[in-house]
Amino acid sequence: MSVSVTLDMTAATPPYEQVRAQLAGHIRAGALRQGDKLPVVRALAADLGVATNTVARAYRELEAGGLVTTRRRVGTIVQAAASPAGPELRRERSHSWRRRVPPGSPTTPSSTWCAARCSVRAGTDSVVLSDSLAKSGVP
Repeated sequence: MSVSVTLDMTAATPPYEQVRAQLAGHIRAGALRQGDKLPVVRALAADLGVATNTVARAYRELEAGGLVTTRRRVGTIVQAAASPAGPELRRERSHSWRRRVPPGSPTTPSSTWCAARCSVRAGTDSVVLSDSLAKSGVP
């Protein structure tokens, strides 16, 4: 990896989020290109002086965002840089999903928040999200 990742242990932002944000920024900026291999979790954790679960969580978050893919015996590989959704689009997606929840449905505020957050993080359209929830039995 030709880019650097640094941590500020005094910052309010958790270390995994700092790693995730920096790697995502490098991917979106083009410093890390499609097909580039990220360091092994243990190696990056040792270099940064953090637990392996910290780096593993950052990689999982990147994978959930579609920026990388992880395979056994291959490692974590950068995918094509996803076009970042602006705050307005994120807000629109989350609000449109909330409007689609029928009044009186048995969803709790936490499940609504989780589903909206997942749709924003994954960049899915609210219609696709509501269809997948319907298939899983959530009204």
